[in-house]
Amino acid sequence: MEKIKSFLDKLVRTIGGMKFAVVIITLFVIAMIAGTFIESYYGTDFAGRVLYQSVPFMILQGLLVTSILFATLLRLPPKERLYGFYIIHIGLIVIFIGALITAVTGIDGHLTLAPNDPTRRVILADDILIIKNETTRKEAEIKLPNTYRPSFLNIKWREVEVLDYLPFSKNIMEWADAGRKGLFNSSSYQMFNDTVSQTLTFSRHPDGETTNHQELGPLSVEYLPEQLAECFAGLNRHDIFFWDLNITTCFNPSDKRVQIRESKKGHRMAFVTYNDQPFVFLPDKSPFPVDKELKPIRSSDLRALSSKLFQTSPIIFLFGKQLTFFSKLSKQWEVHTFQHMGDEISLPWMGFKIKLLNHSTDQFPTLTPIASLPEKKGGEVISGEQRAIKVRIAGIVIWVRGGQEERVKINDNFYSISLSKKSLELPFELTLQQFKMDTNPGTKTPASYESFVNLFDGQSNSSHHIYMNNPLKYNRLTFYQSSYFQENNGQYGSILSVNFDPGRPIKYLGSLLLVIGCIIHYLIGLRRKSV
Repeated sequence: MEKIKSFLDKLVRTIGGMKFAVVIITLFVIAMIAGTFIESYYGTDFAGRVLYQSVPFMILQGLLVTSILFATLLRLPPKERLYGFYIIHIGLIVIFIGALITAVTGIDGHLTLAPNDPTRRVILADDILIIKNETTRKEAEIKLPNTYRPSFLNIKWREVEVLDYLPFSKNIMEWADAGRKGLFNSSSYQMFNDTVSQTLTFSRHPDGETTNHQELGPLSVEYLPEQLAECFAGLNRHDIFFWDLNITTCFNPSDKRVQIRESKKGHRMAFVTYNDQPFVFLPDKSPFPVDKELKPIRSSDLRALSSKLFQTSPIIFLFGKQLTFFSKLSKQWEVHTFQHMGDEISLPWMGFKIKLLNHSTDQFPTLTPIASLPEKKGGEVISGEQRAIKVRIAGIVIWVRGGQEERVKINDNFYSISLSKKSLELPFELTLQQFKMDTNPGTKTPASYESFVNLFDGQSNSSHHIYMNNPLKYNRLTFYQSSYFQENNGQYGSILSVNFDPGRPIKYLGSLLLVIGCIIHYLIGLRRKSV
């Protein structure tokens, strides 16, 4: 018993001693400085995973609290001259207890509000992988580790094997075997002039991950099936042709299936009978057929392309080894062919040239994630923050990226796999009624933004105004104005931070004890000097 008491006494004196406290505080300050640098270079999320949420940093905080506690115990029984010291140290311990309660039971997420679209879904920080067998309606949710390093998970659920997890990654371009030769063209080009250069990669393969449309300032680039090059080559003879998206064949107004008439308003109307179905087009207005109310039928596979739609603004149509564009000088559609890889063709805009770098019908470009550090520029993370996970299903290997869903059919089973964030459903819903943003005078830089929301709890509606330093507090949750976004239709949506901090009263109590302790310590010292 005496040995245990002696050991505990030595432990208290060691951990509560000045030397131990200085070492722990020094390590804590160094860690905080390092965290500041990591956050400034790589972003908040990376800094959290590397340092703030790591086990060593939590142990360091635990040692700091233990040192404070033992330093207090070392100075017992209570002495009047140390009353302020006791209260200050108790205040520090109370603050750490409040922070621990918040870390374990608190909520920190965000709510995305699209205009007039009610929602109650809060997105949290935890990464999860959701695997659904849509045939059997079975589902698995796998929580992913909160790490910054690439990890091999080796988790299996039915036919699905979860392999590598990359918490921070970026995509590199690779060319993969298309499997079906001659059906889908894929190409890579370099477009350049004396001041700028850009590589453009396109693919018509259904598994390709590249877009077939690019905007380079005022210049538009469209990549089409190479079978359509012949159709575009005839635009100087027929300024309109019709295109079936499914079989990539075309026909022009000289075909007996087409009748061109002029409406009372002077617009051309094309009446087409195709596969025994009648279609009506306004080719100079839209490539889609129209219904009886002249509204476009966007689900149709038959399109009409009029050269008049593309003569007012610069546009290039690429077909692999061929390209065409409308020249305002000759007032003709010009068709050019790349004879060999590396050939260059001059374009009639800003001294641009285009070079064919690669073209294939038996390979297609695919994006493969690789581990990477986040890159930060202008205060924003611009690359490297992508989550990615490798999954194998019955021998088929696919990459699933954050925010995306991959669908795979194996035998008679349909699987959908998505990498997303954990979420929770609120017992009430919020609707964005109006978003208001003010900009700095003479600029487009936001100076302030605010949200007018409607809250419906199942029984009644209430309106609230959320802006900086004026959050919405409801049902123990606090909603702060965080950010905003713009939709395709030009309307703005709002992003609210959602916070539940159960340890906040305890942290406030600890802060109050710190202030009281400092005052008492000062008054006791002042009194002792006057004696």
